[in-house]
Amino acid sequence: MIDTILYLKSLNQLHMEMGCPKIGGVTANKLLDVDCSWDTVVNTFAKQGLGEAVAIEQARLARILRNGEYDTDTGEVKLWTP
Repeated sequence: MIDTILYLKSLNQLHMEMGCPKIGGVTANKLLDVDCSWDTVVNTFAKQGLGEAVAIEQARLARILRNGEYDTDTGEVKLWTP
């Protein structure tokens, strides 16, 4: 379930600077209903001429920092990776 929400937020272009171009909530839901996977996210970005690096960037922007992903000693954030 958590991955589904992350993938949906990664694809859904709510604002001009976030999400996959030309992909809104309805289209994102339809795509993920068929195949809810990271491959679907990457392929959707690829169809818009964007690479996996952009998909990862968007997923990182959409994802909330979770317990254990911030090192209080060093101040470093462990970035999400698919």
